Amino acid sequence: MQLEKRLSLGGHTLGVSAVRWCPNQQHSLLTASSDKRCILWDVEKGVAVRQFLAHERGLNDVAWCPDGSFFATASDDMSIKLWDVRSGCELGALKGHSSYVFTVRFSPQGSSLASGGYDQTLRVWDSRYGAIISALPAHSDPVTSVDFSHDGELVMSAGNDGLVRLWDIMGGQCMRTLVEETSQPIAAAMFAPNGSCIISSCTDSKIRLWDFVDSQVVGNLKGHKCEKFGLQPAVMSGPKGDMLVSGSEEGNILGWTASDGSVVLDSKEAHTGAVLCVDASDSGMLASCSSDAKSPPKVWKVTE
Repeated sequence: MQLEKRLSLGGHTLGVSAVRWCPNQQHSLLTASSDKRCILWDVEKGVAVRQFLAHERGLNDVAWCPDGSFFATASDDMSIKLWDVRSGCELGALKGHSSYVFTVRFSPQGSSLASGGYDQTLRVWDSRYGAIISALPAHSDPVTSVDFSHDGELVMSAGNDGLVRLWDIMGGQCMRTLVEETSQPIAAAMFAPNGSCIISSCTDSKIRLWDFVDSQVVGNLKGHKCEKFGLQPAVMSGPKGDMLVSGSEEGNILGWTASDGSVVLDSKEAHTGAVLCVDASDSGMLASCSSDAKSPPKVWKVTE
C-alpha cells in the first residue's frame, strides 16, 4: 500500500499536535496547534472555514462530539474549551486541572467528556452543563490518553507510569489495570473502533494490542520509532480488513494489518519532524500532522 498526497494545509505557525475528522461530515477536519489555534478545514475545497484562537497557551488535543455540532480543545493553559461549529462561539470553559491538559474525548452519547493531563488525574465532565462528574488520581505520572468504551460505561486512562486503567464512570472505581512486567511509558492509547481490544503506543517503539478482558497482550507491532513523543495511532477500514496506522518520530507513516500485524504501509518522509497524530475518515482518507512547523498537516489517499 502507498499514500497519495491530496492536500497540504498551511495555516499554523507552530507544530500541530492533533488532527480529527468530523464524524458525520467527512470533508470537515480540525487541526490543533501549539500556536494556540484550532482550524476547521473543508478538505474538498482545500480551504480554512474558520479559525479559533482557542487558548492562552498551546493546544495538545481536540475532539469532536459524536454529532459533529461542537468540539473540545485541550491546552497547556490547564483548561478545556467547548466550541460551536456553526457559529464559531465558545460554549464554555472547563477548569479543574492543575497543570497541562494533554488529552480529551467525548463519550459515544456525547453527554460526557473525559480529560487527562500532567497533574496525573482523570476527570470526567458533564459536557452539557460543564459540571465535574469525577476527578480521579488515576496515575503516578502524567495521563497521556483517555477514551470511552463503546457503551460509554467505562473510561480508559493511560499514563507515563506504564499503566492502562479502566474506570467505572459513575462509581469512580478502577475496574482493571493492564500492565506488563517490564512496563514502558505509554505515549498514547485508545479502544479499537470495534471494541475488540485496547491499542497502546509505548516509548519502546512498540504498539501493543491488549485483550482487556483477560488483561493480556495479544499483539506487538514494530517498525516505527516512538521514544519521546505521544504518537496517536488510528485504525482504517478497508476491503481487505482493518489496518492500524501510526506516525513515527522519523517522519514516516506506517500501517500494519490488524489480522497478523505485518507491515503493509511504510511511507518514507511523509513529514519532517515527528508525525504526532494520524486520523482516518470513513471515506478512506488519512490526515496527519507533525511537530515541525515547516511541515503542515496533510491529507492522504491510501492506494494499493
